[in-house]
Amino acid sequence: MPNPENLKPPWKPGESGNPKGRPRTKPLTDMLKKLLDKDDGEAMAKIIKTAIEAAQAGDVRYFKEIMDRVEGKVIEPIDLNANMNVQKMKGATEADLAALAGVHDGPKD
Repeated sequence: MPNPENLKPPWKPGESGNPKGRPRTKPLTDMLKKLLDKDDGEAMAKIIKTAIEAAQAGDVRYFKEIMDRVEGKVIEPIDLNANMNVQKMKGATEADLAALAGVHDGPKD
């Protein structure tokens, strides 16, 4: 049986064993940036030109990607009420169902 004294962390209570946290490295991203910047952006320019040509040729994937980068991604609303069946909620009281119905159907005037 191990001695509990040996299981204590070497730092004091309230101190972190990893004060700087996990390193925030992204090796693939860092390598890509390095390679794309290596020739003053010439490789990146070729990639962008290829994407634009593909979009102009009708490839919707490239068109969508370009639009998302230039205009920002379109925010798609989420219907939180879709397929909501409050009657099947186990343990829900009548008050719970009424409150949920108010959220589902909107406020009552």
